Amino acid sequence: MVAQPWKQWSLLVEVSESRFRKDVWTGLGNTWPTDADDLTRQVIAGLHRGGMLPRNATIASSWTKRLEYGYPVPYVERNMHVHTADKALRELGVWSRGRFGSWKYEVGNQDHSCMLGVDAIDNMLFGGNAAGREATFNSPDVVNNALRKYDRDFDPNELARAAGRTHTFAKPPRRMAKKPQWDWVLPHCHEKDEWLDEIRKVMVALPQETKWLVHGYERCGIADIKRPMKEMLREGLNHHDRVPHATNAPALSAWLKHIVSRYQKLPEFLLFAPPSVASSSRVFNPTALSESAAGSAEFAVWGSHVVEMPESIHAAFCAKIWPFVKKARTRSCPDRVVTMADAVFMVSRRKVHSLSPQTWKQLHDLVASADAAGAANEQLLVYGWHMLLGQPAVLPHRHSSRH
Repeated sequence: MVAQPWKQWSLLVEVSESRFRKDVWTGLGNTWPTDADDLTRQVIAGLHRGGMLPRNATIASSWTKRLEYGYPVPYVERNMHVHTADKALRELGVWSRGRFGSWKYEVGNQDHSCMLGVDAIDNMLFGGNAAGREATFNSPDVVNNALRKYDRDFDPNELARAAGRTHTFAKPPRRMAKKPQWDWVLPHCHEKDEWLDEIRKVMVALPQETKWLVHGYERCGIADIKRPMKEMLREGLNHHDRVPHATNAPALSAWLKHIVSRYQKLPEFLLFAPPSVASSSRVFNPTALSESAAGSAEFAVWGSHVVEMPESIHAAFCAKIWPFVKKARTRSCPDRVVTMADAVFMVSRRKVHSLSPQTWKQLHDLVASADAAGAANEQLLVYGWHMLLGQPAVLPHRHSSRH
């Protein structure tokens, strides 16, 4: 850790037991440490010997702690928690950096730890450097890729010739196989919802290999709270990414937020699920899902029963939702609108892209407020969602399936 430069310097030295081999240590002329105090003395002597610590420097204090688990294990919400802690520490004048200071495994080697310190000093004194403001800490992928050009510009034949070998590589470097990506998008509050397990079961059982992720938009503040490791491991097993969302916002605002924020990188298929979907829904049938994805419709819906829009909200629907429907340019607002209750919608990326990102943003703003107006507009959206995705006002039976 590094404190304010004009006050004092603190040095954090990590000794990893997994790499702390006795034969190497004693081979350097050291004696094997007998206890923590002896290890501290030998580390200080090594710092003197290596020139990292001047021999006339005053050591204010030393501190040791044994950690049973020696790696900063990443998890889904790690960055959110790490940067929240960093902000609080920075307000106290402390830059927490290094493998355990930054808690970022991907920039946790010795060279990374050194550059984390360099970047921190540049930030303190100059507000950053040519690479940006603490690039190693804030943009580890960019930093690593900049120094790993062989990942992109790798010519094994050139390396073989340089080594004096006649062997050539006929095939290009192996790349990861591309698989279709499906996203489940849902408003969410409780990890114990049974149908989260059903999502995992059905995705694992699909006939084709598919990448998938559950985006749970947390309207109850739970995404901001660090949960026990057992819960986080369960989330990882379920491919569940908790996304902070406005507290008490209308449930379907999560669907719109997802489209707006990820419009340019949407996967092949999206499944929009409401909080009321039952774990017994037929959507959790791998055959039904696979057939819907393989068909040409690019749209499917599973619900508990058919519902017709009440006459009392028809005028509001025609004024607020219908103008956003693509067909509104050539047709008047329909007299009868039918949808399905507790419905899960499966749509292709192309269907979502039939409306512009600006249109989706306007729809999001319409239902984003956590008040009576937002709730009323959300009820209108329930009846108009399928029409926004290019479907008729009255859903044909071939596109719908009951629980």
